[in-house]
Amino acid sequence: MEGYPSTNVDDDDEYEDTGELAMPPTGNGLWLSRVPDYLWEALSTLNDDDEIKIGTMRIWNKPDGEKVKLDLDERREFQEVPKAYDLRVVNDKAKNTYVFSEKNQPGYKSQSAGQKRAFFGAGSESGPDSKRRKQFANSIPKQTTLVGPACHEVNCVALENAEYRRLMDERMRKLFQPKHTTRFLQPDQQNEARLLYNSQKSQMQGFIVPAAWKPKKSQENKNVRISQEDLIPWLIDLFTEYKYWPMKQLRVRTKQPETFLRDTLQEIAYMVKSGPFSNLWTLKEEYVTNLPEGTNIKEERPPDDEEEEEDDANMEEVKLER
Repeated sequence: MEGYPSTNVDDDDEYEDTGELAMPPTGNGLWLSRVPDYLWEALSTLNDDDEIKIGTMRIWNKPDGEKVKLDLDERREFQEVPKAYDLRVVNDKAKNTYVFSEKNQPGYKSQSAGQKRAFFGAGSESGPDSKRRKQFANSIPKQTTLVGPACHEVNCVALENAEYRRLMDERMRKLFQPKHTTRFLQPDQQNEARLLYNSQKSQMQGFIVPAAWKPKKSQENKNVRISQEDLIPWLIDLFTEYKYWPMKQLRVRTKQPETFLRDTLQEIAYMVKSGPFSNLWTLKEEYVTNLPEGTNIKEERPPDDEEEEEDDANMEEVKLER
């Protein structure tokens, strides 16, 4: 109908990006690296819209192959991470791996409500076509660029120097630092605290309705949840016996609720995705390097006879309050 915008699906092409893929000059080979969690957290705080120099990569040619080192620049985001890393090449002939970038095309801005009405013509903001209208009104055409192919795959491993040990010790100290502490009041402070407690208690008595008495449930066959600060050293001790652990055997050993145990495990360990120890948990590298010298860890999983049957229907979570 004349005077109204067409709702034909073919009209969607009018608002689509028709820009071509930007191709880089030849010879832009990229290095694809796996980095530690703490380094990834620091890198994620950088503004990825700008091209930022984060460090310097040095390469030495040796008889046994290339030696590659990465030195991070002194930036505010890198204050709590090691600065020196070894880049260990795991694949120097990577194939079929490419990196792309995307940014807004220049000259486009998000349209305001008034501009949307002028762009799409007079009509209701609701109805079957409103969702499609808002989609095109808010979208900005993108410029996609092929950055280049990945020619090397490397593992980024921190050098165990004095800075590394200091930062890892600090991370461990923060991890084991209790979240709750006990404060002892002086005699004069105890009287003030007692008066304040009695005053608040008398004010709240009118708002509290006593609940009907119920017999207490038996505490037998219940998982008693301990604090995470106590559970982490316990788990690390278990990983010094065997390198790989299934979740069920960890539950049997620690007697902890599975959800709480899994959340705590993710802080210090990871699950193996493939191989003979698939779906088993093993300690993260930064915790392995901080184990005492001479620790003899068996490169296997615990025997199957250590597993015990659990009646999950009767297991309940009980949290101990300190």
